[in-house]
Amino acid sequence: MKLFNNTTLKYIFILITALSACETNRFDSDKRQIAAKDEVRNKIGRVSNFDIVSFKEDTLRSFTDTNFIHPIQYTLDFIYKDSNNTLQRKKGLVIFTPKANQIISCIITDQ
Repeated sequence: MKLFNNTTLKYIFILITALSACETNRFDSDKRQIAAKDEVRNKIGRVSNFDIVSFKEDTLRSFTDTNFIHPIQYTLDFIYKDSNNTLQRKKGLVIFTPKANQIISCIITDQ
């Protein structure tokens, strides 16, 4: 006696594949967020009380470097205290390759 027919097995396989793909995308997003935070911290050097205030992920529809189509940009608003113990408010723009394996650039600006 057969428990499942071939069509049912195909649907089960598709469902499992779709669910595992969703988990992988979330995991990749978390890794990029950590990499973006690390890149910003490395760029500003040793500071105290570094804290991310807000975070946003966007796909860039237009980008000046034509080698990359639709790179991913992470925008981090952050605060820290500089060596004079003055609170600084900055924005970090970290751009990843479209496949999000590598960082293309990191720019720190005033908010």
